[in-house]
Amino acid sequence: MMKKIKPISLPKLSNGTHYAFHYEMLERLNGDAKVKSKVADELKAYEKAFKEEERLLALSRKSFLTDEIKEADSVRDNAYTLFRNAVKTFVKIPEEKMRSAGQRLWQALKDYNIDVRAPFYKQTGLMTKLLKELESKYKAEVEELNLGSLVEIMRGSNDTLRKAIYKRNDEKSEKLPGAAKAARKEVDDAYKAVVERINALVVVERTTEYNPCIDGMNGLIDYQRKQPADAKEKTPDTDPANGTGGTGGEEIPDPVAPTPTPGDGGTTGGPTGGATGGGEDELPDPLA
Repeated sequence: MMKKIKPISLPKLSNGTHYAFHYEMLERLNGDAKVKSKVADELKAYEKAFKEEERLLALSRKSFLTDEIKEADSVRDNAYTLFRNAVKTFVKIPEEKMRSAGQRLWQALKDYNIDVRAPFYKQTGLMTKLLKELESKYKAEVEELNLGSLVEIMRGSNDTLRKAIYKRNDEKSEKLPGAAKAARKEVDDAYKAVVERINALVVVERTTEYNPCIDGMNGLIDYQRKQPADAKEKTPDTDPANGTGGTGGEEIPDPVAPTPTPGDGGTTGGPTGGATGGGEDELPDPLA
């Protein structure tokens, strides 16, 4: 079955989300040799426009990279939460092969003990090491449980966050909001040219050879569509790169960090924050 790349409204994305979205799209396009060879000219223009947006982000006094850091952190934390909850579910299923894979991955998560509320630098370092193992030592387990897409999202957002924090620390004070806005439009136009070219090739060549790349791109588009509308920051003085982490009130409940119990400073137990039932089926939480 021939497929096409879905549409998405790019102007509505915040600067951080916009950067992360195109970063991931370029990663996917460059990672598919067949598609890359067919859209070489369009891809070259896309990369050139994206590099200019990246340069201007680093020059912004407001630091659009602050938005980028928050967006990447939110994407990474959400993906990690989904991955962790999925692994915990597989640990309990009857099918032995999948259960064994889930148990090995769960042990890895316990070993790394990642807390999404930890300082950015600590979480990013631990996540980098975990991802290396998920893509090598535990690659078979990830594939067995079909969790590769979540690992890709974690890797992409973790890399984006790591690079953004580094750039933000060295950014210059020159303010170029108008130029940055124009650069965004250039990137969007270049992206649309790539999409139109690929969709046209599908029709003309009547082939399914581009489906893997299209599936990956559509997966990212679907993921972005499901995210809440970007909102203005209510606490602009908060600097996430200084080490507190988190994305504010919009962040989903952390399934990893213990939740204090009123009055005694204890925890409520399980990763979803519910009370500990004490049953034999309850899995131990890495941070409990």
